[in-house]
Amino acid sequence: MHSIEYQYIDKLLNEETENDEYLALCWEQDSMKEVDDPAMWIKSNPLMEIESQKEQLTQAYKRLLSEAKAKGTISNVLTKHFNIWVQSSKESYMNKEEWNSAKADESLKDINLVGRDIYIGVDLSRVGDLTSFTWVIPIDEQKLFLSDSYSFVGSKGGIESKENEDKTPYRAYEQAGICSISTQTSGLVDYRNMIVWLDEFIQHYEFNVKAICYDPYNAGLMITEISERYGDYLVETRQGAITLSPATKQLKIDVLNNKIKHLDNQLLNRAIYNAVSIEKNDSVLIDKTTNRNKIDPLDALINAYTQAQYHDFDEVDVNELIESGDYGFGW
Repeated sequence: MHSIEYQYIDKLLNEETENDEYLALCWEQDSMKEVDDPAMWIKSNPLMEIESQKEQLTQAYKRLLSEAKAKGTISNVLTKHFNIWVQSSKESYMNKEEWNSAKADESLKDINLVGRDIYIGVDLSRVGDLTSFTWVIPIDEQKLFLSDSYSFVGSKGGIESKENEDKTPYRAYEQAGICSISTQTSGLVDYRNMIVWLDEFIQHYEFNVKAICYDPYNAGLMITEISERYGDYLVETRQGAITLSPATKQLKIDVLNNKIKHLDNQLLNRAIYNAVSIEKNDSVLIDKTTNRNKIDPLDALINAYTQAQYHDFDEVDVNELIESGDYGFGW
């Protein structure tokens, strides 16, 4: 409902598309901030138009909110009584409003990417599950990062069964061009196809690969084959607080400061919404609430960010200076 129908309803109500045979009615709060203002509750509760219902509902929701905040169960109240889509828990790594604020505008979507630097993160999951590439491209002239993702989906047991198990419309996402579903009879992800995709992606845009960041634990044969082509750029990214915590913190800071933009990739979006924060001794790592809540594209993004966060937007390219005639020795 949220990943397909809601997105379509949103386009209808914003007049981005037309369908005279589809009636779109959506009662919801426009932001999380409105939950603290009873005067705004009518947006998600149209029965409050009726005076006899308004006072009763207002008092009931005040009690529910107060109790939920005390118990730490506010997600249930937000979903059931204010129509705010909440999939992760109160310790969510990043909420929907924060992540949506980082959507790329049309100018960034159309920007020329040929020849740019790129930092690539890889999350190599079990061969029957979800494996993701997520990348970060510095847009130097705007001093910000542009991120997107692509995943490979195992279909062991049948894709319909996997969609039901993960609560994820993988076939719709494949049609949207953000993932590939395994066609092997075994249903396992074919790492050779992944390497072909990676090669074609890099060569098509003539990217200057700065790093391919991966967890060596699940690397196996794929990394051995990738090293033949990109061995100089492979960066082992151990999955622990020392390596990942700084990147996990910085990624969120950069999202909130409009330093990173994303292309509204639905699998990456779901990973963001599914992720919860685990804080210990001033370190922050991410996890998921249940096994079906996949966060692999976000894991890959954080892997990439272990290197991308240190990108110098002000670095001077000596070759460009030489070509322009601005390079020389002064006295």
